[in-house]
Amino acid sequence: KEEITAQKNSVSVQIAELQQKQATVLEQKAALDEQNELTRQQIELITEQIELYDDLIAEKEQELEEAIDREEYQKERFEERVRAMEENGSMSYVAFVLQATSFTDLLSRIDNISDIMESDKALEEKYIEARETVETVKAEYEETQEAQIEKRGELEEQRSELEAQIAEAEALVADLESDIAEYTEQYAANEAAEQELQNQIDQMTEEF
Repeated sequence: KEEITAQKNSVSVQIAELQQKQATVLEQKAALDEQNELTRQQIELITEQIELYDDLIAEKEQELEEAIDREEYQKERFEERVRAMEENGSMSYVAFVLQATSFTDLLSRIDNISDIMESDKALEEKYIEARETVETVKAEYEETQEAQIEKRGELEEQRSELEAQIAEAEALVADLESDIAEYTEQYAANEAAEQELQNQIDQMTEEF
């Protein structure tokens, strides 16, 4: 009976140790689950940001096309005006002079032509600047998006590692649960044997 009692107590200690180990593993798994959920949320957030930058980049591409069209149109307009003046320069100049009603009017007409040319050139430069600005912003968006895609890749790799660790923890918990069940069954068998021996002892004591 003493031997069985000792075995029962030893099994009880082993069960307590296994339960403690299981509790520790469960705590670790809970921490991994929490970290995994946080990583999932970060991936979801970054994915939303990447999609947002998709839209922003698409908008800038549209703006860039429009800016290039405006720039090309203004450039063609300016070149056409210059070409027309070169081709018809002398005749246009004579007609322009003959149409002037006075010297002051002539100077005014010359100033007007100069103003038109300068205005065309200034407008072309403005469109060039606008196009370059759009290109710069689009490049910045693309750079930021590329960095986010890289970050998402790192997070997805981190999440895969966490899920592997969680799977290992779950397997360990299952093994510990199985061991605890086995030792609990052994404890119950020892306890039953102990009780049976005690009953025999009590019976023999009564007989003597």
